[in-house]
Amino acid sequence: MAEFDVLATLRNAKAPHEMTPKEIQQEVVITSGGLTKIMLQLESRRLVTRPQQEKDLRIKPIRLTTEGKLLIENAMRQMVQETGVWLRETLDQEEIKQLTAILAKIA
Repeated sequence: MAEFDVLATLRNAKAPHEMTPKEIQQEVVITSGGLTKIMLQLESRRLVTRPQQEKDLRIKPIRLTTEGKLLIENAMRQMVQETGVWLRETLDQEEIKQLTAILAKIA
């Protein structure tokens, strides 16, 4: 789940889908140690890269790779489909109308 959150956060960042570790920590609510562990796993699977900044060698932002982008987009699409099935199995038509109206009001 934490890997999903990090990949989704990077996917939602402006192209080239890159953020600093501190920015990701603020978005995902994760400790620096937890983020380091996740980043190493994602990097080993080539889902993210850590390019070094020419201006400041201390900063190594985290960038979503093409493979990472494809993976998270497929995972998000599957999650949306499964959530839709679950909602239709759980709520009747009237409840779906009510939920839709409430969400539209909030949006």
